[in-house]
Amino acid sequence: MTTGPVANELTGDAAQAGGGAVTLTDPEFLVPLRHQMIKFATLQLRDPDLAEDAVQEALAGALKNQRPPKERW
Repeated sequence: MTTGPVANELTGDAAQAGGGAVTLTDPEFLVPLRHQMIKFATLQLRDPDLAEDAVQEALAGALKNQRPPKERW
């Protein structure tokens, strides 16, 4: 089970965790997320260098296209 800031963002509980909105510029969110992404990409690609490249591309694209969260209802 995923815990911490990553789980909070994925489940939408970031505000309830006491930290408010979590963004890709927040190191407390980004560091564990990047670690999990590299681990997953390495398992899928079976090449650590390709995994690192894929994660960098994904995070760069996410940061470039990041938008503020919309209010729900």
